[in-house]
Amino acid sequence: NSELLVARGPWPAGLSEAQTQFLSAARPMLARIATAVLDRDRQRAQFRALADLSAAFSQAETMEGVLASVATALARTSGFEWVTINLVDDSLQVIIDHAGNVNRFSGTDTALMSSGERMSGQAKKQAAVTIQRMAATRLPVLHRDIFAADSTMEMDDSTHTYYQRAHILAIGTFPIVFRDSVMGSVTFLSSRRHEFDDEETKFLTDLVSQASVTIEGLRLYRELRKAEERLRTVAT
Repeated sequence: NSELLVARGPWPAGLSEAQTQFLSAARPMLARIATAVLDRDRQRAQFRALADLSAAFSQAETMEGVLASVATALARTSGFEWVTINLVDDSLQVIIDHAGNVNRFSGTDTALMSSGERMSGQAKKQAAVTIQRMAATRLPVLHRDIFAADSTMEMDDSTHTYYQRAHILAIGTFPIVFRDSVMGSVTFLSSRRHEFDDEETKFLTDLVSQASVTIEGLRLYRELRKAEERLRTVAT
């Protein structure tokens, strides 16, 4: 994700094989450290919002701001570069809320291609279809490499362009279930191939299960605000 490691030293004969192997091994660890340092202030704010949901509610006019906090926590915990949350109406036909995790790439044109306002109609339709499929099976939809020859991933031109520009290869979408009701989906996206073996799939399923409690709380809060607004209108 755009990190560049430059190694300088007095090597008139170039790097030895051992030195090259060391740098190759150290690079992903350094990338993770750089991410932690550069994102720490923003992530601390997001985690504080998660720890105190009442504060998050009061600061957000819509659910999107709080959902971004949830997505950021899921991305940080799972190690995936991108996490998106889609919520649907009771019919499972319409995407009513969409949010993604916050990181230092969030303001780039590439990241904005997947934001709620610029999310294409076809992408929303496909997301709803995936949620309907998971509602029937209660199983995640996993794509180990979306650009592989045997990939079954369906995407329109704008979505295909976004995945290419964002260097996304693996996608795992999990249903958000609370009390046997499907509310939407959480999608984990990675710039490297994932096998999604049983251990990783269970780990991500458990993460989404924990997040479902918070998301249900957000849904109830929104319904309460709507009820208050209707009551205020009637009283007026």
